[in-house]
Amino acid sequence: MKKLAMLAALLWMTSTQVASANTVSWSKLPRASSKMDSRFEQELRTATVVGSTLKPDEKHKLCFTDGQRRFEKEWGLSANASLIVEELVETGADSAELVVQNVTVGQTVQRVFVTGERRLPLVRVGKAPTGVKVFATRDEDGDVEFVVTDIETPKRLRKSGILNNQQLIQDDSGGFLQATCGFVHLSLNAKKRRAATVRNNIILSTSPRLHGATADVRLRGMYAHLSVSKLRTDRDPVVSVSFGWATAESIVEAPLEDE
Repeated sequence: MKKLAMLAALLWMTSTQVASANTVSWSKLPRASSKMDSRFEQELRTATVVGSTLKPDEKHKLCFTDGQRRFEKEWGLSANASLIVEELVETGADSAELVVQNVTVGQTVQRVFVTGERRLPLVRVGKAPTGVKVFATRDEDGDVEFVVTDIETPKRLRKSGILNNQQLIQDDSGGFLQATCGFVHLSLNAKKRRAATVRNNIILSTSPRLHGATADVRLRGMYAHLSVSKLRTDRDPVVSVSFGWATAESIVEAPLEDE
């Protein structure tokens, strides 16, 4: 079975066609509240302040964001500032939960407090052969909230600057945003923001060179296209997810071993 799965992935990788497309009825998505539960300023327990930088603890997959333009794996702190901390927890093969917390930095920046929280139950609505997953939920305002995961990059490629787990997001406005968290969370609506594209860089293969110190790494950009639409004949909005290649293949030289 593993050999068949690898063969299927290889065939997809050599094709310029869309890998897969999936549609889901809005009404079949789990429902989440768009409102924050108030908290009595308990301390944030999933991240640690190192110097003046907030960093995720080892067991937690976090994204620090201002909710609009910045999505970062680490966050520089200033006294009394506010930000949003999002944690993705995969609870099963086809399910996950996104914990969204409003937090406030203390006056000394060494303490960070949670002032509000909401939990979003997610179901998987798409998965590319490369391992990129798309989860979704809906809320009472008619929004569909998506989470698109990234593939963990080997340390040697991050250290050399070849790859840094960066995702690019483009929406209806045509502008680009960047995320370095390992996942990105965005919201679409059939009446307003109807579509978005998330681009990931994928490692196709690694081939050691003869001298043994470096390897040729084959890279290619892929996209996950997300949309929410509703025709007059549709009772509910339709959620669509598709995958395909975004760039031509490239080959770079990189250190061979992880530290």
